[in-house]
Amino acid sequence: MLHQDITLNKFTRANVLLKLLLAGTGMLVIIGLTIFLIYGPAATNAMVNKYWHGSPATLVAPDVPVAPTTPATPTTPKPNTSNAEPQVEPTATSRVTAKNLYHGGIDKDGIPALLNPQFVAATETPFKDDALIIGITHNGVSKAYPYGILTWHEIVNDVIGDLPIAVTLCPLCDTNPIFIRKIDNNIVNFGVSDKLFQSCLVMYDHLSESLWSQPWGLGIAGERNNTVLQQIPGIKTTLGKWRAVYPDTVVLSTATGYNRDYNSYPYGLYATDNAIMFPVRNTEKLTASSKDIISYIYVHNNTRPKDMFSGNAYAINHNLAQQQPMAPFSFGDQMLRVVWDDKFDTVRFYNVANNQEIPASTAFNFVYPAFFE
Repeated sequence: MLHQDITLNKFTRANVLLKLLLAGTGMLVIIGLTIFLIYGPAATNAMVNKYWHGSPATLVAPDVPVAPTTPATPTTPKPNTSNAEPQVEPTATSRVTAKNLYHGGIDKDGIPALLNPQFVAATETPFKDDALIIGITHNGVSKAYPYGILTWHEIVNDVIGDLPIAVTLCPLCDTNPIFIRKIDNNIVNFGVSDKLFQSCLVMYDHLSESLWSQPWGLGIAGERNNTVLQQIPGIKTTLGKWRAVYPDTVVLSTATGYNRDYNSYPYGLYATDNAIMFPVRNTEKLTASSKDIISYIYVHNNTRPKDMFSGNAYAINHNLAQQQPMAPFSFGDQMLRVVWDDKFDTVRFYNVANNQEIPASTAFNFVYPAFFE
């Protein structure tokens, strides 16, 4: 976790940015600028020396393909569906207070959500069978959304069957809920804001510009404050395992209109080390690695505490679920069961009474205490 007890020296902005550029990648520049904005130039300089010059926690490994040092631009013009409205900021009545929102180091839409996704047959995708994906099936239609694309765009505004959905991924948290993007019968698009809450994605909607906490599926500032988004089930698995069950699946195309290397992972060792990029609360409650994979479910109630969740929530570590059967448990007024699905190597939740699947999300282990405890 990043610390705030750093003594600031008087490095110039030019010196800091030059070192970042010489270090090599656009993503490193983004992370460096983030630390510069939050902790100052000395911390940025220290980050470059630590993470690029061979420490065990190398941020962008030299043998990993990296993004260009200049921001990629769309190959075809994209409409600004948000009409360049100013970023909504929290007010006194917002669910999350401004002091708990961190600037992510890039501006609103600096990570471009996909608005018109294209798909190809599974036999035509460049992704291999071991590629991680989010799989969704609805009304006889099956789609796979590779992590390789989601990591660079974080939100895919799509329609599956007749259902408008937002497929989301926060690379810093591995949270991947799928939302129905319909609010009061209005179909809305979602984009990536310039903010993070507990190191996780804060979305905004193009209709009201309200801010939304992705792990909560909840409006946290703006007109849609305290509005809850409806989820549908999705499955984090590999493309090969998904294709084995759904051979007719289509796969999100790399023809996004943006210049990205979708075969590269821009966060280096982040997914497997214990580092957390931005400050989060309750890490002292962790009893396993911060990057263990969990699955969690939640239901909001009608109380609205500042900066906190209120309702029912439950999480299980994948290591535990894989090792032993879990007894049914009560969740509000329902009895649920947890199963380890060998077909997809993941956890799934079901209602005992009707066997209906309960929408869930995976996450890194640190997410659950940060958001739900």
